Amino acid sequence: HVLHQLHRFHEAEQIARRLTVKRQFVLDYGLLGDVLMEQGRLTEAGQAYQKMIDLKPFYQSYTRASHLRWLKGDLDGAIELIRKAIAAASPRDPESIAWAYTRLAGYELQHGRLGDAARAADSALSYQPDYAAALLMRGRVFLAMKKAADAVAAFSRATQLNPLPEYQWALGDALRLHGDHQQADLVESELTSRGAEADARTVALFLATRRAAVTKAIALAERELQTRADIFSLDALAWSLAAAGRTTEAQVTMTRALAEGTEDGRLFLHAGVIAAAGDRGAGAR
Repeated sequence: HVLHQLHRFHEAEQIARRLTVKRQFVLDYGLLGDVLMEQGRLTEAGQAYQKMIDLKPFYQSYTRASHLRWLKGDLDGAIELIRKAIAAASPRDPESIAWAYTRLAGYELQHGRLGDAARAADSALSYQPDYAAALLMRGRVFLAMKKAADAVAAFSRATQLNPLPEYQWALGDALRLHGDHQQADLVESELTSRGAEADARTVALFLATRRAAVTKAIALAERELQTRADIFSLDALAWSLAAAGRTTEAQVTMTRALAEGTEDGRLFLHAGVIAAAGDRGAGAR
């Protein structure tokens, strides 16, 4: 678990495999699935998670299976399983319930059901007030509802609690929509100056989106891909390559990012822009 947290996924995999051979403990298969997923090996991760559910259909196995369903493009299946996770969670563990409701809010937002997404985010916060991930999701729902001021309030508190690049980027966008460009500049300056240590992938995406320091964006994305070779690292590299005008390489990398069938708006936006840059009009549309 320590190696997993340090993003040393290959080393963690070796230990997890030894554990699953030595004992039939459900959480060993969860750990194995987690480190395989981070390496982009979704089929093998799915086999580990299925073993988890076979051994014990409970909160930990349902949440993992739900996330995998989403990665494979089955949004309805992800929602079904995360609801099972919520039902199976212990009331003595409110943070776990809050986390699952936050995931549900994200899935409902992707489905375009803004009311359901807002209610799920509120449910998360009812179990765990000041839960940063739920505040972040609540802010995203407010943005979808075109309520920039409410989004700023939610993102501001989330960023105070969890000053990571993903949170800072969301706050910066909301501030600009609200007309506060000076404060947005300050937030984004902090993101670019210090964020790479905490989350190199998000910083790479941010720099590529802003078309700023694209050489640094590529370097950060390539470094991330060495240890975390999943679809989102591939997307970050493709988007950074596109920002640098390296369209052919970007197209090849983006094709790999889309290969698992993940239904995610940002992936498709990036793929469309890259296809357009490569004069692939039909693909871009």
